[in-house]
Amino acid sequence: PHAVFTPMMGKTAKEDGLRDIVDSWLNSFINISTLVTRLDTLEEDGDYLLDMQEDIAVKHIVSVINKKIDHSERKCEEFRQQFMAYSYLWVDDITQKFAEWKEANANTDPDILDKDPPLSAFDAEIVKYKSLEEEIRDLPTVKTIGWVKVDAKPIKSALSSWVTKWTYQFQQYLLEKVTNKVSDLVKFVAATDIELDTEVSDTDRSTMLAVMGYLRDVRVREAETDAMFDPLRQTVSLLSKHQVATPEEILRQLEEAPLAWSNLKKKAIVTKEKQAKNQSREADKLKKEAKEFEIRVEAFYATFRKEMPFEYLEDFNLAYDKIDSVHHGPNEIKLVETENYSAGGEMGSLKSISDDLMNLNNLQELFDLYKSDHREIAQCAKDSVQLKRVWDVIAMVQTIYIEWRKTRWDEIDVEMLQEENKKLQKEVKGCDKLVKNWPCFKGLEDAVKNMQTSLPLVEELHHPAMRERHWNQLMRACGMTFKMDDKFTFGGMLDLELHRFEDDVLEIVDRAQKELTIEKQLQKLADTWRVQNLSFPPDPDNADLFLLAVDETVMEALEDNSLQLQNLQSSKYVQGNADFLDKVQNWQKKLGSVDVVLSTWREVQGKWQNLQSIFIGSADIRVQLPEDSKRFDGVDAEWKDLMKEAVNETNAVIACNFEGRLERIEIMLANLEKCEKSLADYLETKRVAYPRFYFVASADLLDILSKGSNPQL
Repeated sequence: PHAVFTPMMGKTAKEDGLRDIVDSWLNSFINISTLVTRLDTLEEDGDYLLDMQEDIAVKHIVSVINKKIDHSERKCEEFRQQFMAYSYLWVDDITQKFAEWKEANANTDPDILDKDPPLSAFDAEIVKYKSLEEEIRDLPTVKTIGWVKVDAKPIKSALSSWVTKWTYQFQQYLLEKVTNKVSDLVKFVAATDIELDTEVSDTDRSTMLAVMGYLRDVRVREAETDAMFDPLRQTVSLLSKHQVATPEEILRQLEEAPLAWSNLKKKAIVTKEKQAKNQSREADKLKKEAKEFEIRVEAFYATFRKEMPFEYLEDFNLAYDKIDSVHHGPNEIKLVETENYSAGGEMGSLKSISDDLMNLNNLQELFDLYKSDHREIAQCAKDSVQLKRVWDVIAMVQTIYIEWRKTRWDEIDVEMLQEENKKLQKEVKGCDKLVKNWPCFKGLEDAVKNMQTSLPLVEELHHPAMRERHWNQLMRACGMTFKMDDKFTFGGMLDLELHRFEDDVLEIVDRAQKELTIEKQLQKLADTWRVQNLSFPPDPDNADLFLLAVDETVMEALEDNSLQLQNLQSSKYVQGNADFLDKVQNWQKKLGSVDVVLSTWREVQGKWQNLQSIFIGSADIRVQLPEDSKRFDGVDAEWKDLMKEAVNETNAVIACNFEGRLERIEIMLANLEKCEKSLADYLETKRVAYPRFYFVASADLLDILSKGSNPQL
């Protein structure tokens, strides 16, 4: 909230600000010119509005007015800031600030029971606000700023009201403190005085305990009450100083209270002496009960450590049942045997034994005996709370994991699960350090840690390289079996306890990835040779006959893939996989056949082309070499049959791996080589007969001899 002007300074959205009002006045003055008809036009129509708006003198006057308004607005803002300096009076919460002031100024003297700030501090605050009230009263009520007259009475009145509220907070607190303390003491003295007159027989234990309770109450209040009378009188004096009247009844009671309190203390002493014998007897009895209770607490603590779920359980509901039965009861648990206690008694609950300790302490206080603390019970209570918190975390983790286990294998979002598991790890780390050595916490920590270890392995096992053989390897490594189908879930994988076989899992996945690479290489090789074809162009000399033509891409692929297969065969992933090894060896055999068949085939074709013109086209040669000519005729017929068949299958791998084709070509090659040898021998006889033929190449010599009967060729 702020102190504001009415109307507001400047312009507003509703156009009701002071600047808006002045602007409307100025516009109204100038718009009067619309009422005067122009005299300087033939039609004598129109007005002088535009002339007024453009007139230098008018603009000057408007500018001067605006400057004065700006100056007035600045001065008005300065005047407003005088009041805004007190804004804390209405902005701050009085109750909250008073509580903060009490805490900051609390009495730290350990010998003083009343921890409220000293009266001097209260006096200083009241005086401060009284002075502030005077200061506000002296502020101007009316302020004339230029042409603006500001009425400050409303804000001064509001400020005075707020200062009064702050003053009232301090004064009323002191008044209520005096009233409450005096009234409480008067009631206590009156009630206790009557009760101390109660007659107690030797056998009336309950009445005797009641009287002892009143004696205890007097004893407990004694120090505080003895020290409160002077401060209360000083408080009344301080309130009177600031014109705050204390009720007459309270003043009278404050005057009479010291004497009444003194008489009550004396009466308490007399009553205590009267009950000395009974008190001594009850005190002895109470000491015996305290000793027995100590033995019981020892057995309870041992039983508590045994029965509470400090061990990790897979079902958190069982843990909750145990915690509830031990903490709240009822239960049928028997106390365990200890050095001082024989087993057999009912354990009861932590709540019941805590109540028994409280009752024992109350009785010990009544008889002014040492109060047994029995830290074992406090430790049980503390452990019970911490154990419940640990199991709350365990329950949360187990519940989440149970839901995760239902996820189908193909629907697992490992990244999301890892993020969620990291949050669970933070929850686990946030547990109290007291529980870090408990087995249940260790089990929780291990469960979350194992999940964090397993999740990356699950992601690895999702790799598309995984095949049935790899799942079988995983089963053997983990010693469990499962069926990897569309019903397989995350829980089935967690049952394998992957965290125990991290290295094995990673090795299996690595092998799967390497084998996938091999699969792709073999598939690529198959795809490559599916399109590697032989071509069979027609023979230029015989259109009905085809020749073999091998493209360079076929030979390059043959060379590259042969080397690749050689490398694959040496791989441990191929050697360890019978299927891969069989495929690699099969391809090596096929490509080996392609290599041998093509090289032999091309060699046969070359020899056939060279010898055809000699043995078919030369009658002289046929006469001179009749048996070789007959042999060549057989090869020629076989070759032509082969080429007629070959055009029906152009794929290089299939064509070169036809059954019997290699043997067929090799026979032709052997016969052609015999023809060549016979021909070479024949040429040698000609060279002997005509030595000049030694200077002629064999091919040219054959050409000459083949044309011997037809020299014109």
